[in-house]
Amino acid sequence: MTLDRLFRLDLKLLVGFIALLEERSASRAALRLHLSQSAISKLLGRLRELFDDPLFVRVAHGLEPTPRAIQLEGGIRLALRQLMSAVEPEIFSPERSQRHFVLASIGSAYPVLLTGLFGRIQTLAPGVTMNCYDWQPDSINQLQQGRIELAVIAKEVTDNPTYGTSGLPRSLRYRELAEDRNVCLMRKEHPASLGREWDLATYLRQSHVQVYCEGRDYWMLDYRLDQMNLRRNITVRVPDFYAALSICEHSDLIFTALNLFAGEALKHHAVVQLPLPLSLEPVTYLLVWHERYDNDSAHIWLRERIIEHVGARMVSEGSERV
Repeated sequence: MTLDRLFRLDLKLLVGFIALLEERSASRAALRLHLSQSAISKLLGRLRELFDDPLFVRVAHGLEPTPRAIQLEGGIRLALRQLMSAVEPEIFSPERSQRHFVLASIGSAYPVLLTGLFGRIQTLAPGVTMNCYDWQPDSINQLQQGRIELAVIAKEVTDNPTYGTSGLPRSLRYRELAEDRNVCLMRKEHPASLGREWDLATYLRQSHVQVYCEGRDYWMLDYRLDQMNLRRNITVRVPDFYAALSICEHSDLIFTALNLFAGEALKHHAVVQLPLPLSLEPVTYLLVWHERYDNDSAHIWLRERIIEHVGARMVSEGSERV
């Protein structure tokens, strides 16, 4: 069949062909397709013209398919099945899925939000695999390009497009997972932790270790201090939260971190926590994805599991603090 003939092909003709083949009766095929007898006759006429063959001949008990009709049956049934599969909504079956996901996340999200998630995913969807990468300066572009499917990031809730949610491209969707605030970590027996006075002046007199924020040297805290004509003495910059935690645990450097991360650090490291002596807007963890995945059933399933898991952890975290 040439392309121009295929372009003129009406899908209803193929459906009608299968109905006639199965029913072997024009009247029964008409009833099944909710058509009139004359409409079925016209449909059969168009089929005969399309395939240049009678396709069905009248016999005593109804319609008998011609050899050409029998030859066409397998191909048309396969084409209709493939078409139905293409246009019907995908049904994601986690227990049978072999889907592979590519995720990116800031380092603090793993111990704070995602602990236990991957074991749960493995139990529910044993065939699902994941590649997880650190959040990098170009990760936004990779999300837009489809090279990263899902990301967990921390964004300061402000109107500044440099580091607020308003700076995300319109093609990206996000869901708030949890809200957090900044605190200060330092080693046990740190002079500042033993003193009675802990204020902004004392804080600024200390040396600090800083984690790169999405590849940038500055956090929202530093922008706020700039507005006050103040600056921290950042002597060490490192790529992840655990490196900063290790440095502050074994030196006199102060590590300003998120409170949820600090809660985990206090359980396993010889550090203490003090409040940040500066009023600052809260921070939110965001689950981010590209709009192309809005209706992807597997992607929806994974997003729901992450949201569900983080919600349960937040309830548990709240209970532990009571």
